[in-house]
Amino acid sequence: MPAFFTGDRVSDYYLALAQPLLLLLLLLVLAVRVPALLRSAGGADRAPMALRAVNVVGAALLFAGTVAELVLDPEQDRMDVPPGYSQGAVHGLYLACGSCGAAAWACVLGLALFEARCGRNAGRSTRLWLMLSALLACLRFASDVERLATGSAPLDGVARARLGVFAVSAVVGLVALCQPDSPSDAAYAQPAAPSPSAGPASPGRGSGHGARLLPPAEEAAPAEGAEGKRNKEATASFWSRFTFSWLSGILWLGSRRALEQSDLFSLQTADATAHTSAEMAAAWRWEQRRRPGRGVFLRAFHRAYGPYFWTTGLFQVANTSLMFANPLLINTLVRYLSGEHPLSPTAAVVCALGMFVANSAKSLALGQYFFRGFRLGLRAKSAIGQLVFAKARCAETRRDEPR
Repeated sequence: MPAFFTGDRVSDYYLALAQPLLLLLLLLVLAVRVPALLRSAGGADRAPMALRAVNVVGAALLFAGTVAELVLDPEQDRMDVPPGYSQGAVHGLYLACGSCGAAAWACVLGLALFEARCGRNAGRSTRLWLMLSALLACLRFASDVERLATGSAPLDGVARARLGVFAVSAVVGLVALCQPDSPSDAAYAQPAAPSPSAGPASPGRGSGHGARLLPPAEEAAPAEGAEGKRNKEATASFWSRFTFSWLSGILWLGSRRALEQSDLFSLQTADATAHTSAEMAAAWRWEQRRRPGRGVFLRAFHRAYGPYFWTTGLFQVANTSLMFANPLLINTLVRYLSGEHPLSPTAAVVCALGMFVANSAKSLALGQYFFRGFRLGLRAKSAIGQLVFAKARCAETRRDEPR
């Protein structure tokens, strides 16, 4: 296999192979996003037009720039050829990978137009893909800058097209990081209960499905916090969720005066007691049907909250892993400064930036771990409390019945 690094940059061979992988990931995104858009088409809440325009224009520019690269440099002569590989075969591979990149941006453009027609912002899976694509563009940009600095490639039309693709991709990636979710009444809607004539519903797994199993007596109960303001977390962007900036307004208001009930956010559907108790009850009924009289409560709890629990654990894994990044990077820089380790100035700067990024990511991951952990605890307490209360009420009813 070719070396992963060529000097201080990632080899063009692996940067090219990443484009078909991005196309495959995009196909998965389309498989998830398009059905969701078809279900939400015609909804009452619509995203701001400006954000939709940014998505469409950015995707169109990136598609045009990728096609311009292929047209201006069909032979891919300036790309690295790993030792021992046929030049023609490698250039053909680069051309095929570039075509995959153009096809990917054509798909993104079509998806952006469809989202704009439905009045929706880019979905979370789409925004994750755009951020991953921006990261790949940054690696390509570092390679292009080194070529221009060393004079191994001229500043011609191809170089300008590649630099333009990087600039637009970086902007699109930043917009995806800061773009909010589409407004939706579903985040605050009452959990729906089945009609008395409906058959037994199958228990859901994870957030949102068990709410369909609410008994008719609880169907008319008002949602907690319904009189409050809409919770901004429901439409917060990735950046806002990680930095908790969606709380900035209420924190600023609390620093100016005492908060009132009307200042607080209303609960989201997933945090409401009616939803969490119905979700837990559905999982427990599923466990009882699975093992009549011998159901295991922990297994039912895992069915209801397992995905959220394990996702929360991943943040702690990330936090613990990043704790080892700084010692390794500091050791590399100390050896570089003492002359024990040959390292270019560019690589040394990258190591210093890596320390900053690792510390920032570690802090963000730890904040998410604690926030999600406390939220999961509150959901579990409210759900189990409701189950215990329902059980006690049933026992009291049986005790009062005439024998």
